[in-house]
Amino acid sequence: RQALARKWKAEAGKLAANLQNPPSKKWKDAISDGHVHNPLRPWAKLRSAKKENFASAWESQRKEYQASQDTLDKRHTGAYRGSWRLAEEKDYARWSHSGPGMGDKPAPAGSFHVLPSGDRILDRILPAGAYTHLLSNKHNGALSSPRFLFDEGNVWIRATGDKGTTLRYVVWNYPRRGTVYPKSSPDPNQEKWISWNTKYWSGDQAYLEATTSRDHPVEAGGSERSWLGVT
Repeated sequence: RQALARKWKAEAGKLAANLQNPPSKKWKDAISDGHVHNPLRPWAKLRSAKKENFASAWESQRKEYQASQDTLDKRHTGAYRGSWRLAEEKDYARWSHSGPGMGDKPAPAGSFHVLPSGDRILDRILPAGAYTHLLSNKHNGALSSPRFLFDEGNVWIRATGDKGTTLRYVVWNYPRRGTVYPKSSPDPNQEKWISWNTKYWSGDQAYLEATTSRDHPVEAGGSERSWLGVT
């Protein structure tokens, strides 16, 4: 990590020059990618703006960011019967967590996973949350929320992970999936909200569960490498 930090600091000093004159195709692709999750999105949008239009283009980017932040804040502060933010120690401590991939505390913003192969060192920079793969994606893990009662609305979980990971709600400790026991897999490239309608189970006690491939209660996978993150 210290070697990576030194390299990071050295490269950070070249950022302005690399944005003006991309040194490789990967740099060019990253700059031209206007995806909302790309930190270079403002540059991709503003680099060709003319001087007389720059102020309005900048304001457009500011409003876009603020709208996104307001949506997230509203979701976090909404009138929910219950909610947890696993980026916060007090909420993480309320969840059950097991496996070598799960630490005593959530990972801070800026954490990362070192790739085991390929021409890239890091996968991506992660937001604060609970992750199993920061040291190795061979480290497994399982997370389960405190028990709560379903109502006639929806339950949501914001997660990322490989396709072998399972996200589900559990009622009556039933270990399998089925028509009224759905399960989902997260997106490995970004954090996404996953929801299930719980009207069928209104009034029943349940909990949320996230498990890596080999840690599913019954329908376990056989993948040697599997990882998950919940924020």
